[in-house]
Amino acid sequence: MSFNKVSLPNMVGMFRYEFLPYLMQLERTGLIRNAIRAAFELDSHCMRVLSMMRHFAEQHSMTRAEIEMFSKAGLVHDVGKIDARIVPLWASSKVLSGEERRKVREIHISEESTERGIELLGIDPESVPEEAWWAMRLHHIRKDGSGYPREYPELPEMIWVLVILDAVEAMTSGVRFLGRETKQHINPLLHAYEELQGEVSVGKLPVELVRRVFEVLFNTQPKTGSVLPVILGELLKEERN
Repeated sequence: MSFNKVSLPNMVGMFRYEFLPYLMQLERTGLIRNAIRAAFELDSHCMRVLSMMRHFAEQHSMTRAEIEMFSKAGLVHDVGKIDARIVPLWASSKVLSGEERRKVREIHISEESTERGIELLGIDPESVPEEAWWAMRLHHIRKDGSGYPREYPELPEMIWVLVILDAVEAMTSGVRFLGRETKQHINPLLHAYEELQGEVSVGKLPVELVRRVFEVLFNTQPKTGSVLPVILGELLKEERN
């Protein structure tokens, strides 16, 4: 299937019923002890990032094509995590060292890992737009190049929005993130804002985009930071009608 031609509800279906079951099967190989939990956490993370990406695009009155691209980028950004070389690390119950976290990051954004993930979604890698490849491979990037082996100073707005929302979801979800428990806070969304403002202050994130993203989150989303993918329910309802 072509990335642009497949509908978002169908892509979600492929993610849940083709991609995640593959991850669950790894438990039988002895690679990880709780593949089912890892699959559900990955599903929750990607669905929430999808929902926030779509909401941001809609709030900024983007075109339908742009809204679809934002949504699909949010869904597929972590498909590289399917790589068998890193599943035992990111889905394990132990606390990861700095070196292990670096290894997870480098492998799961590699070309081989992202292509494997896209194929499991039933999508032809040749049909994937450049912006979507960037979303899968650069969603941990910072302006100073930290976290990646090289700098990417000029990136589309969509990638920076994804960078910010990926971090927001990880800090507000309360699930395991890179092998360590995320701390609970009275207002997790405010905590995420403070953390990312710290990155802005040292030049790692674009100040204006961080402001715009949190303006949307604070003003139009639940204050708990738990952004549920209600948008998907509306899309599926439209699809059935």
